[in-house]
Amino acid sequence: MENDARAKAHSYFSADCFNRIWELMEKSHRGDEDNQEMLRLTFASHWHWTRREDVDDTKLSVALWMNARVAAVIGMGELALDQARRCLEISGGQDIPPFYLGYAHEALARAHYVRGEASEAAM
Repeated sequence: MENDARAKAHSYFSADCFNRIWELMEKSHRGDEDNQEMLRLTFASHWHWTRREDVDDTKLSVALWMNARVAAVIGMGELALDQARRCLEISGGQDIPPFYLGYAHEALARAHYVRGEASEAAM
């Protein structure tokens, strides 16, 4: 595959997978297969972002936030916590607007809540 075609593919799939997650997340009645599809999509989106020429810490922060969000929504508290911590770590960089740090803290609180750690979630 040519470099230009590969770049276009990564650009397309990073966004397409991300957007398809929202479609599934917003379904009023999600089944287990929908949840598994969201999990596959979030990591596919993240992977494609890491292959894009325009990747930066802000975009990786969003990808990690979505990983944590999906994991929390489907009840995978340990995975949600791991991804939220990674999101928090990358979101604290100097080149990232504070807005993203706020989302990282939201992901961390949501992960703690899913794990039944209400006191940690409230911090």
